[in-house]
Amino acid sequence: MHKEKEKNIYLVGFMASGKSRQGQLLAATLKRPFLDTDAVITGAHNRTVTEIFEHYGEPWFRDQEMKTVKLIAENPSQVIALGGGTPVRDDIWPILKTGHTIYLHRSESQLLHQLRKFKNRPLLSGIDSEGMSDYISKMLRDREPYYKKADHTFYCKNGWSRNETARHLLTFVKKKIL
Repeated sequence: MHKEKEKNIYLVGFMASGKSRQGQLLAATLKRPFLDTDAVITGAHNRTVTEIFEHYGEPWFRDQEMKTVKLIAENPSQVIALGGGTPVRDDIWPILKTGHTIYLHRSESQLLHQLRKFKNRPLLSGIDSEGMSDYISKMLRDREPYYKKADHTFYCKNGWSRNETARHLLTFVKKKIL
């Protein structure tokens, strides 16, 4: 197998951008293992992300993300969905760059639509629907420079179903990476 094809594929992007769902579908189609860093961490500590944030704090969680990504990077040929805040540190990028990174880009309106449906995100606790738009805008401005460090950007279009997005993402990966 060609060396480039053996590299991990890391999906980065804002919360609710579809990294986990699209990662699962991509991994299944490519016949690769799938990992979600949030799931790895919550499974290891038997707590939800929200509980971990409440009990240990966000900095501790971010350190766990770094440890998890280092371990994951040791095994090639996987598809990995990273938490929305995982790439927001410069010291993680040398690890991510050992694989292929794809930024799953969604517009603010797409993200707001998704996040209004799923308010169980720790960073959104206590924010009403009105304040959510401002919060997303600010967080996206802060995080997007990190997301844009990805090797590739995949633009998720409004109106695509999950399966349509998966089909387009697969075509994108085959064209750009495989």
